[in-house]
Amino acid sequence: MAFPTRTLRILCLFVCVWLPVVTGHAAADDDVQGLLRDGWTALENGQLTLPADVSAAARFEQVLALDPNNEDAQRGLIAVATALKVRGMDAYDDGYMRKAVSFYRQSVALDPQNARVLALLGEAYLGMNEEPQALEAFGRAIDIDPGEPDYLSSYAAAAYRMSDYATAAEAYRRALAIDADDARLHRVLANTYEKMDQWAEAAASHRRAFEIDPQPGTDNLAIGGNYLRAGQYREAIPFLERATEHTPDDPAIWDDLATAYQRERRLEEASFAAANRDELRGSGRVVTTASITAPPDPAENGLGHAAFELGDWTVAADKLIPAAERGDPNAAYRLARLYHQGLGVPADANQANAWYAK
Repeated sequence: MAFPTRTLRILCLFVCVWLPVVTGHAAADDDVQGLLRDGWTALENGQLTLPADVSAAARFEQVLALDPNNEDAQRGLIAVATALKVRGMDAYDDGYMRKAVSFYRQSVALDPQNARVLALLGEAYLGMNEEPQALEAFGRAIDIDPGEPDYLSSYAAAAYRMSDYATAAEAYRRALAIDADDARLHRVLANTYEKMDQWAEAAASHRRAFEIDPQPGTDNLAIGGNYLRAGQYREAIPFLERATEHTPDDPAIWDDLATAYQRERRLEEASFAAANRDELRGSGRVVTTASITAPPDPAENGLGHAAFELGDWTVAADKLIPAAERGDPNAAYRLARLYHQGLGVPADANQANAWYAK
């Protein structure tokens, strides 16, 4: 039986062109499905990125090379990234920061828009005291999700540790623009302002924290101390008075209060505060109004006292030594405490006793 010429041409086209294409697609589909199965199996077996050529990540990436829009492979890579994140969190919790960084970096490589993993990477870098890398990781997280205050706060913390207080303050302010009622953010912003000697701003931030989450024992002292160092003595007095009610046995608070009273020419109250200070110091010295009419200007030695209150012992010792040598009795007492406890300076009982006696 003879086929018409047109029929023969169509049959030849099917056999020579269409059939290989269809057959090729079927073979490619088989390859894709096989790679997907291998990928999920490797994931179940914990072979996330190793061995390099047969790992779960490798198999899913091979699928995407054949079919760039394959949703199963895309989901597979996200699953691998999630598993790597979990391994990183476990390593971080166990104290293995470098391993945590490795896992987080691999996770980010597979899922580069995951702001949460970038933030975790930043925390791990901070755990290794690698602040510049932490700052970069937190910055990338912020670029992806600028509305998350935790990322801004972490970025600020990294900048603070690098002594870049202006950058830290700006990041804290941005975080507070998103969550204005976070008392912790207000307090760390206040501490940052203190590092920049911006005492009035520090007082305002501490006051806002106190309004949201009152902690009278520490807030009153912090606010009063900030106002004192800002030269706003009248504003400092009520907070320092309340601070003495919560911590009546701290001579440093009585000393600050005596200074504030004196600057406001409330000499009788200044004398009372100074007497309490000296009684607590155990000096046995009789305090009169005349003995406190010219206390050291707090702005002169404020950095050392501020560092002491913040627990920055090295800076405190560095600044308090010259202040004490100039005759500031409060600086002498605090310097004695540093030598007594070995904070910021080597412990030295002789030095401590000498400064206590000043």
